[in-house]
Amino acid sequence: PMPSLGYGLIFVLAGYALFAVILYSELFYLLLPLLSGFFLVGPVAAVGLYEISRRREHGLPVSLGHALSAWRANAGQIAAFGMILMLVFVAWIRLATLVFALLHQGVTPTWESFVRVVFLQPDSFPLLLAAFALGGVLATMVFAMSALAVPLLMDRPINALDAMRFSVQAVRRNVRPMLLW
Repeated sequence: PMPSLGYGLIFVLAGYALFAVILYSELFYLLLPLLSGFFLVGPVAAVGLYEISRRREHGLPVSLGHALSAWRANAGQIAAFGMILMLVFVAWIRLATLVFALLHQGVTPTWESFVRVVFLQPDSFPLLLAAFALGGVLATMVFAMSALAVPLLMDRPINALDAMRFSVQAVRRNVRPMLLW
């Protein structure tokens, strides 16, 4: 478990660093889009965990170093897939900012008023509904594109677009199990 815990700790620390930047910059309206955006790029971040699982399955030794260097299996295509997910993430941030600008009434909330203003005001319902709907559509697209893409990219010499296509096909053919997953 130590390599997995160490690998996960890296992302926990990255999350805390991101949170600190948001606090320092007083960009509280970006807190939820950035936190949820973490899930959009998560499939590429999980490359190390896939490598740990693969090595365990084959009875090979496992270390944090193996997890951190897992991207080398198909580096160019994993990076291309990561760039596609990063573009979706950037689109999500821009769209969430637009939704906030169009649907939020009043001044930008402070840290002290963030929860009250964004979640508890009656006029926040359209903002939350639009953000959750938009985020749900993007998350569904990313899930379909990535459910099998990263393991395929690590296991076979395949390009990112083909891996995404196979992933979408697998999700479409197995909707119920994939919804449960």
